[in-house]
Amino acid sequence: MNRELTHPRAGAGFSLHLVLATRGRDYSFEEIAGWLADAGFDAPRHHDPPSPLFSSSLVIAARP
Repeated sequence: MNRELTHPRAGAGFSLHLVLATRGRDYSFEEIAGWLADAGFDAPRHHDPPSPLFSSSLVIAARP
């Protein structure tokens, strides 16, 4: 999800479903990168899968 949690649209819709059904939500790359840094991981990277683009993506980080 982007910083405003509005894009991609499918992810925003899924996040709304999570809030209503489980009190959960989707998270932005910045939020996840912060958690990884707090846990001792370096240089988190955001990776979008090849087309077709769905609402999923990868966050990759390494621990020194």
